[in-house]
Amino acid sequence: MTSLPRSQHMLITHPPRAKQPRVKSGGSAFKDVLSKAESGDITSIKEEHPGIFIRYKTNILSSIKFRTEELTNSCGVWICGPPRCGKDSGVRKLGDVYVKSLNKWWDGYNNQRNVLISDIDPEHGKWLGNFLKIWSDRYAFTAEIKGSSMLIRPSKIFCTSNFLMEDVFSGNILEALKARFNVFNEFDGSFTRRQETREVLSVYNRLLQLEDGLVSSASVSSSAVQEEEVSSSDEFKENKKCSKKKARLSEGNSEN
Repeated sequence: MTSLPRSQHMLITHPPRAKQPRVKSGGSAFKDVLSKAESGDITSIKEEHPGIFIRYKTNILSSIKFRTEELTNSCGVWICGPPRCGKDSGVRKLGDVYVKSLNKWWDGYNNQRNVLISDIDPEHGKWLGNFLKIWSDRYAFTAEIKGSSMLIRPSKIFCTSNFLMEDVFSGNILEALKARFNVFNEFDGSFTRRQETREVLSVYNRLLQLEDGLVSSASVSSSAVQEEEVSSSDEFKENKKCSKKKARLSEGNSEN
């Protein structure tokens, strides 16, 4: 059998192996998941650790550090106008926007300051009003996600529509939303400001006066401070007695 000259030997090459992503396992995987969860990077957790996410979804979501600080005022913004007048694009240009589906779920929310709910029509008004009252108020609220929930407080809730608010909602719901929403009317260029939040204590005072078993937070704080002062005073007196006793013992020892 004759062999081929060296110059005629075929050089067989293999394609380079695709670089495999590094998959963390064990404790390092959980550490990575926790770090990403605290920063709100749920997308990376789903992609890199799908098994851990499926198994520990509730715990992972509960470890996210969402903003929950109470706002100084309600935060709803209603933008209505004809189609293609720039309602949604104007909000998107603000940045840090969570585009929310027209339902009660908040899946995919990642601590964005601005929320956009677009294309609301009268059919949605049959069920959406009660949710908007809660979402646009100044307090943190429980946002529902599939299989869990989270406490959040976005800074702004933007709603866009081809309809006036009066065409979508009615009655007490409409009045409550008017109190919580600034309205940008792109039909006529007008602007209506929401009500300023002011502290109303009449209900609070009546509850303390008439409802059994309620104690004001100020009274609780005052009692705690008073108890601490009494405790400190007693401790001081006790220490003073001990000091006098020690002094008498020292004097007796020196005389002996």
